Amino acid sequence: MYQTAFIVEDLEFDVTGQIIGSPDVNNPFLRIEIGEIKSSMTQVVADKAVHQLSLRLAFLSFVAHLLCPEVRGDLVGFVYIREGTFNRKSLDSMIANSVVAGNSIVKLAPGFHMTKLSSAFVRI
Repeated sequence: MYQTAFIVEDLEFDVTGQIIGSPDVNNPFLRIEIGEIKSSMTQVVADKAVHQLSLRLAFLSFVAHLLCPEVRGDLVGFVYIREGTFNRKSLDSMIANSVVAGNSIVKLAPGFHMTKLSSAFVRI
């Protein structure tokens, strides 16, 4: 009757972020920006942060697509790191070489594109 769905990974979604919509009803467009905050950064932490960020963005793209199938969108993700912990170029290089950024293993809803995965600094 019903098939059992197995949860491979425990996911917690905090969808606080910036969502910008297009006022054009004939050509709906959505830009979703969210971030992952880390207090320290290593290659392992960068991989996990980008993986979590990509999963959240993919999840949001499917929710938006289910609610409004005609909507298209850009997905933007930032890994926030404490200011002074890393230099920006080094951190962006770690993110670019991370598991998810290097291999497109995260499937997005039709019409959605991952336009940016990069770093930003915050004062903690």
